[in-house]
This record gives sequence, structure tokens and C-alpha cells, in this order.
Amino acid sequence: MGSIAALSQFPTGNFTPYGFCFAVGNIYIAGFDDGSGQTGLLIMNATTGAIAGTFGEPLNNNNSGMTAVFDGASIWVNGPVPSGVGDIFQFSTGGGVGAPIPATSPTANSSPVDVDIIAGNPWVACAQLIPTDNTFILQMNSGGVTGSIAVGVDGVGAGYRSMVEAGGDVWATNNGGDTLYQLTTGGSVINSFALPNPGNGIAFDGTSLWIASASTGNLMQYDLTGALISTTNIGGHPLGVVFDGTFVWTSDHQLQVVTVFDPTTLAVLAQGLPISATDLWQIAFDGTHVWVTTGQGTTVGNPGQVTELRYVPPTAPTGRVMGTFVGAGGGGQIGGTK
Repeated sequence: MGSIAALSQFPTGNFTPYGFCFAVGNIYIAGFDDGSGQTGLLIMNATTGAIAGTFGEPLNNNNSGMTAVFDGASIWVNGPVPSGVGDIFQFSTGGGVGAPIPATSPTANSSPVDVDIIAGNPWVACAQLIPTDNTFILQMNSGGVTGSIAVGVDGVGAGYRSMVEAGGDVWATNNGGDTLYQLTTGGSVINSFALPNPGNGIAFDGTSLWIASASTGNLMQYDLTGALISTTNIGGHPLGVVFDGTFVWTSDHQLQVVTVFDPTTLAVLAQGLPISATDLWQIAFDGTHVWVTTGQGTTVGNPGQVTELRYVPPTAPTGRVMGTFVGAGGGGQIGGTK
């Protein structure tokens, strides 16, 4: 089996890092500042790890930033809440932020647990706060909610990517509901498919959808007709999923490990975390390498950091095996193993 190496490791100071994205040479990390109590965004140089600053709003109803995505112009951050209505924040790449945008669903109780860019605009997955309420995916822009899609009574997402564009449609998992939804980019439900296991994070490799199941340790492969192709038990409790152009990577918040998976052979290639850290949060791909966020900030004694990772294949034997020969006068060995 191969291994996972850490290429870069940058501390986030008092800032607890959760979801993150990459833009204009920076890493934009959603979370909150343990020192100031400010929720929002930390901006860090992706090459040096230098921190430009933290930006956002005072912490309100525990709505710490959970996910960060880039739409080509702005950074969008969601703020989940334990009750009421959570907010979405729109940041400039320099850190400027407008007024919080309420993620108000038709049931009026909505905690935005994931945000993704779909057809150029933020779509927000909301967790149910009342058991009998429908869960909604909200279509939004800088002016507020422009549409809503009901997806049953089980929460969607949980601070990791729960929606992905693939084949011209949008595919979403609903955490705990064992359902995969196929939606149009306009917001209509095309179909829904029963999952054999609860689905969490989702990624697309250009051909197949990959869905992690934290409760079973399974990684499920689906085609774009909604048919299950394979189910592989990779162990642990995988939540987040990304595709790096060659391999599928998953993150496990409970066991604090990252898994590298070959989508062709369905084999686990490496598993572990090559840094001393707890609280493995989110995983993302920058176009070259996979990164993860860990920790909870220095003020709680568990330093936050963002780490760049690389898969290292197993090393082939370097020795040379010499053969035997049989000469005219009998047999003999001309070498061994070196």
C-alpha cells in the first residue's frame, strides 16, 4: 500500500478552519475566530501560508462559517444555526463583506449547512430544525432567495459537499434519508433514487458519481442514470469526497484519516493522516493537490491548520536479482540478490 505525504502545513492561529476554497492565489477558509468571536472568513496565501486577515461578522447564534465556495467573482460562506434562520455571506476576494443574507426556507426554520455554486449562483442546502419540516435546497444570489426545492424531511449535507453538477444536471444527497436526487439546474426535481446506505459527501470523476456513507464506511459509485455500479467498504466513517483527476479521496472526521481510492480498480491505495492533528474537517482539491483543514484554534489548545497532501505510491524493490547459468563444464551461479 502507498502512503500520504504532507507537502505544506500552514497554521490558522486562533481561527477554527472548516470549509475552504481556492481563488486568485489564496486559500479562503470558512470558520470563526476563537479570540474575537468573529464568524466568517480567513484569507491565506496558498504558497507561503501568510494570513492576510480574518473578515466577517460578530458571531451570532453560533453561526460560524462552515463552507466556502468561489463563483468566479465572490466567495460565499454559509452560517449554520441551531435554531431560527441562518445566513449566507458574500465576500469579495479582498475580504469585504456585505450584510448577511438570510437563508429563509418556506418552513422558516433553516440551517444552511452547505453551499455550492450551481450554474453560476449559490445553492444552499438546509438542514431541518423541526423533525416534521421539509428540507430545502435554496437557490440564492446577492439579493436573497430566488427559489427553493423540497427534498424530503431528512437533512441535506453537513458542512461537506452534498451537491455536484454532472452531466448537465445537479445531484444531491440527503443525509440520513438514503436518497440521491437528480435536479435540473433550474431547480426542478427530475428523479430520486434510493441509496442502500445513508449518503453524505458526493463527487464526480467525469463519468461516475462517488458518494460517501459515514455510517457504513462504504464508498458508492453511481452512473448518471442513477444506477448503482459498485459499493466498496473503505472502513471508518467517510464524509467528504473529492476527485483529483486520477484518484478519489475521502475524509473521515471520526477516525481522523484520509483515504486514497482508485476508481478503476476499486482498491484503497493509502489511508492515514501524515500530521499530528485532531478534528479533521473538510477536504478540497486545488487543481494540483488535495488539502484538508484540521484543529480548532490555539485558544482551545488544538491548533487549526490547513495541509496540502500528496499520494505516494509504494516503492518498487531496488535490488537486482542475478540468474544462474549452465556452462559447458557444468553448472554454476553467477550472482545472488543485491
